[in-house]
Amino acid sequence: MLHAVAHEVRNHLNAISLVATCLTKGSDLNRNREDLAVLASNVRDIDALIERFVDFANLLFGEDKLNPECLSLVDLHRDVAFVLRKMADDKGLRFSGTVEQGLVEVVSDCLKLREIAMNLGTNAVKYTRFGSVSLRFARHGAECWILEVDDTGPGIPLQSREKIFEDFQRLPETSTGQPGAGLGLAIVRRLVQLLKGRIELESEVGSGTSFRVILPTQYA
Repeated sequence: MLHAVAHEVRNHLNAISLVATCLTKGSDLNRNREDLAVLASNVRDIDALIERFVDFANLLFGEDKLNPECLSLVDLHRDVAFVLRKMADDKGLRFSGTVEQGLVEVVSDCLKLREIAMNLGTNAVKYTRFGSVSLRFARHGAECWILEVDDTGPGIPLQSREKIFEDFQRLPETSTGQPGAGLGLAIVRRLVQLLKGRIELESEVGSGTSFRVILPTQYA
């Protein structure tokens, strides 16, 4: 576990060190701006990696507590969609976000719902090279609601659909060149279980993936 995390952090630190060295020697303003952008990107990746590692440790050792509250799904969707739309725009992807009419409030843990949506959404944007990503909140029966993330990315092979939810697992055919330690979906699965929900996956290699998280409207 520590080896996997150390490897990812070292890759980013090496990139930061290389660019920092170039900055000390260069005088081209445009090039310096590009180098600074690389530095900022790697720092963000390290921060996200450490945050996921801490989240995983909290869940693994039972230190993560639930704080159920009455919350607005419209507000939650707006906040997550704002970030995902910016990420998608930066990659030239189309983004769409919808909340089914009448789906207003639920009782759950807002921070954990946001983390589920952000993990699934950022993964979708990260691994989708062309096309679109969407985030949808909708009803699911009388006592549940659904959080759905769709993408037009590379898809997930049938034999790997259980493996991707395991700790520190990444698919070599889809993760090449992308930062991460293989914790995002492991965290999502644990959070969904903590919130008494379930997660479903549909995917077609070469056409995209759909993650559906079914959760109770009233956590108790």
